[in-house]
Amino acid sequence: MVNKKFDPSLVAISVILLILAFVVLLPFYNAVVISLISNKEYQESVFVLWPRSITFQSYSYVFGWSRLFRAAGVTSLVTLIGVPYSMFLSITAAYALTKPIPGRKFFIVFIMFTMFFNGGLVPTYILIASTLNLTNNIFAMILPFGLNIWYMLLMQGYLRTISPEFEESARIDGAGDITIFVRIVLPLCKPMLATIALYCAVDRWNEWYNGMLYMNTSTGWPLQFLVRTMIESSRIVLENLPQDIRHNNFAMGIQMAVIIVTIIPIAIVFPFMQKYFAKGLTLGGVKG
Repeated sequence: MVNKKFDPSLVAISVILLILAFVVLLPFYNAVVISLISNKEYQESVFVLWPRSITFQSYSYVFGWSRLFRAAGVTSLVTLIGVPYSMFLSITAAYALTKPIPGRKFFIVFIMFTMFFNGGLVPTYILIASTLNLTNNIFAMILPFGLNIWYMLLMQGYLRTISPEFEESARIDGAGDITIFVRIVLPLCKPMLATIALYCAVDRWNEWYNGMLYMNTSTGWPLQFLVRTMIESSRIVLENLPQDIRHNNFAMGIQMAVIIVTIIPIAIVFPFMQKYFAKGLTLGGVKG
């Protein structure tokens, strides 16, 4: 029988991690509570540990806004198209740059240069709005922002951990480059693929800045930009509502309800990707 010795350092680390977890989760919990209480209870105490009575008036107000569902559809479309698009560009570029191609070092330096320097907002806007004519087009939030250099570097680092013998054996059996990439390399990259997919999904789901720049009509606004606008205008809107309606609806409750609604999809996806996330992120830094 193995005797387990008491380790004070392990206990101290566990306590610190529990405290940090509590600090991180407490604001989220408070947001949930605020979204479920009435204006009267909120006015009595802005920080509520447990609601005396639960009301769904804030959520009724949020889901009663018809533009919310259209914006959610726009964001879902951007995510469904943008994630495979970004992954394809990042993964293929990373795979190509692990091969001894002519000018490989130049291309790596050239691509990494764009991480720190770019043309600026005005030239980018002219390119997308005027040259490509993507104003009020959903692809203005997808096409110009496909290749993410950081994700490509993570993928490149992960690909370098794969033994070249796998590819050499496939070539001996007569497999071509595309076959090797699809049937040999990609199955070995599941942890990193899941990691990049999660990163890309969060990026696309939280997209609002490009929607603000290139979508001139509210019908094309992504969800996060609509939420931003809704949060800013909720106080003004409520001031113009009748007194009996305003009694149960209040700006902070609506803001918290909107925040909870918009983060639910990512919160649901993350637990299923978590087992790949840590492994992929760790191995992606090896030999990077």
